[in-house]
Amino acid sequence: MPLASPNLIPRRAWREVLSKARIHRFLPGDTLFEQDVAAESLWMVRRGTVEIYKAFFGEKHRLLYVSRGSVLGETELFLKGGRTATARAATEVVAYELPAAVAREFLVRFPAAALSLLQATTHRSRDISEGLVEQLVQKNLELQMHHARLDPQIRRRVKDLEQTNEHLQQLAWVDALTGCHNRRSLEKVLQMACEADEPFAVAMFDVDHFKHYNDSNGHPEGDRALQTLARLLQRRLRANDVLARYGGEEFCLILRDVGPEVAPVVLERLRSNITEYAFPFEEKQPLGDFTVSMGLAMYPGDGRSPEALIKSADERLYEAKRQGRNRLIGGPSARL
Repeated sequence: MPLASPNLIPRRAWREVLSKARIHRFLPGDTLFEQDVAAESLWMVRRGTVEIYKAFFGEKHRLLYVSRGSVLGETELFLKGGRTATARAATEVVAYELPAAVAREFLVRFPAAALSLLQATTHRSRDISEGLVEQLVQKNLELQMHHARLDPQIRRRVKDLEQTNEHLQQLAWVDALTGCHNRRSLEKVLQMACEADEPFAVAMFDVDHFKHYNDSNGHPEGDRALQTLARLLQRRLRANDVLARYGGEEFCLILRDVGPEVAPVVLERLRSNITEYAFPFEEKQPLGDFTVSMGLAMYPGDGRSPEALIKSADERLYEAKRQGRNRLIGGPSARL
């Protein structure tokens, strides 16, 4: 969750505070900050996924993953002492580092930002609690496995299982192919957005004639096209928007703090960006171009639950397909 909706804070103030931040780029495995080290800044994730973990008695315990739009280090802004956990890049990450004094001054000047930060911290605490319960269950299983480590062959098998389990946990919230949110992460974000009870948009979209693209050019080229599509959109989204791979060539996009008049304009611009981008082999597509079809649903007008919103957006996506593809269906006058 971002510091606050841009509509609540003057753009000049955002530009002023971000001009005082340093931009950092991290590769997977790089550390943003370490546990117990003096906290002198607030971090804002601009792109990618970050793993948060804490060390107890010499063991590392993962707390959660955070991604685009998340704020880190807020609990230490007004407390003396070191970091309470370690933050490490799970994917390629771009993040802003804002000096603590500047961050505190910004929160004092704009109470709406402080409230938004408090809400984000509350949600994160809940996620950490759920994650710790899951880890306790896992640790109980590991203790049972420990008693079975009676010979070298069993020990090797246990080590392989531990490595596989760690890899699966890392992939639990991130789509392995595109690096954006996966379906499980999308469901959690949608649920939190509905509970916040503020307007937002949900768009389902997929690549037109993607099977033809795969059959004509091979599945590796199809995978590269999906990766390019995800990067193209992520560069054009705001910090608090969420892009998730729903399955196959189908994606879901959540636009925060937008109404039914603005959402179609934003989505049409994104659709045009995709059409205008020169994807490899696009001239062989049935439409002569690499295009997407989109279906839009608005909260709360088209539904108040994740299931209702996904259903509404998906129905409009298929209506866009029926009407000829490469178009958006949805908005203030949408009727199916």
